[in-house]
This record gives sequence, structure tokens and C-alpha cells, in this order.
Amino acid sequence: MTRFSWFRSPLFSVIAITLMTACVPHSTSSDGTSLVGTEWRLAELHDAPSTKAPGERQPNIRFEEDLRLSGFTGCNNVSGRYTRQGTELGVDGPLAMTRMACLDPQLNAQEQRLAAVLEAMNRYTIAADLLTLYGPEGRLARFQAVSE
Repeated sequence: MTRFSWFRSPLFSVIAITLMTACVPHSTSSDGTSLVGTEWRLAELHDAPSTKAPGERQPNIRFEEDLRLSGFTGCNNVSGRYTRQGTELGVDGPLAMTRMACLDPQLNAQEQRLAAVLEAMNRYTIAADLLTLYGPEGRLARFQAVSE
């Protein structure tokens, strides 16, 4: 066996292809869940479970094809524009937010942290029905896809 003959082996080819495709960024998970057009309900914020809002509507975010994002923080609606290239994701300009009084101190704190996360996010991953947002310091938040 020559010094580099293992490069020609079928096993090397399979391993190389597997490793290369694992590193390719995806905006859609293997089950078909897409970043765009999906309602993403907040599950975790800075490794802590989401605080539930009163009523049916829960904190969420949605990314649209026209590069607009919209969501609900638990107290207020949020909207703005975003940029995306591969798995890089960020807001484009300031976010707009309604100014309803948030009487629950936990929801108020969560709203402020969620707005800060959206401003700080710089990349994302989707695995199954989970969207994870990352910033310069690591994982910021996790969202679960809402079945329609």
C-alpha cells in the first residue's frame, strides 16, 4: 500500500462526503421546518424556560420572506427587518415595539431580554423543530416551531 492510497478507498469517500455535508449551513431542518414562514414560540431565554403569558398567545417570532420579522414578547408586539446569509442572522435597523404596560415583572424582564437577544443575534441553527439563536457570547435563546 502506498503512502496515500487510503485517499482512493470507498470508506474515505463516504467519510469525506459525510463530513462536508454536515458542515453546510441549512435554513431548513431535516424534517422540513424552515426559518422563514414558521411561527417560532419562545422556549428558553438565556438557558431559562420562557415565562408564559396570560391567555392563548405566547411569546413568539416569525421571519418572513420579504426580510421582515414580527413577534410578541408576552406583553407587546415587536417588528422590524432582518438580514440573513447562510446561517448568519441579524436585525437590520432598530426594532419597533408597541408600548403596552407589562404588569407582570417576570414578563417585563423577559420582554427586555428578548428584545436584547434579537438585537444581539448573529447566527442560528435549526434542528428538527427547534430554532436556536446565537450571539457573540454563545447561545441566546431557543424557539419551538408551532404546528399550524
